[in-house]
Amino acid sequence: MTFLYNLDKKDLFVWATGVVGIFSMERLEQKLQEMVNVQDYRELKIPCYTCVTDIDTGEPCYINTGNPIAYSIASSTITPLFTAKKIGNKSYIDGGFSDNLPVKPLKQYPQKNLAININPLRGEDLSTFKSLTIRSILIMIRSNSIPSKKLTDAYFEVEGVANMHLFDFDEIEMAYHAGYNELKAKWAELSQKLV
Repeated sequence: MTFLYNLDKKDLFVWATGVVGIFSMERLEQKLQEMVNVQDYRELKIPCYTCVTDIDTGEPCYINTGNPIAYSIASSTITPLFTAKKIGNKSYIDGGFSDNLPVKPLKQYPQKNLAININPLRGEDLSTFKSLTIRSILIMIRSNSIPSKKLTDAYFEVEGVANMHLFDFDEIEMAYHAGYNELKAKWAELSQKLV
């Protein structure tokens, strides 16, 4: 959480020059790399997959080899706002564009899974261009989650983040507490599905 509290918008919104996209995430990637200091997924104690979207094919890619920081940045790249992340000879964007609830790679493990959706539909007035655009994106993201939702053993949606703003860093603690408190309240019910 310290990293998120110390994150400044100038770390995220760096003008991209000479590439497609308004902003670059290079500064954020550098800060993450310094803090986490992990070069390869094999260094992680728990198996981890990152879902990214191959911008050429539009297909989801579930990555568990290579640099997890680079792929996490790719999976956070909302185009055209941010420049697609080039890794090797491929360019990737946010995995949410192709699979926003990436449980497929977890099905190979004997443990049951809990999928958490942090993109619920907002209950807001849809009379502005901005609100209609956000709603349209959330509907698109939600629709590609439906097949994955069927693969989960337990599913939970954090409703308290619905009206929070995407890049409002002042709301990070509110989002954290909403998720924590809602999950805590539903844990007895959810945990029964994970036994």
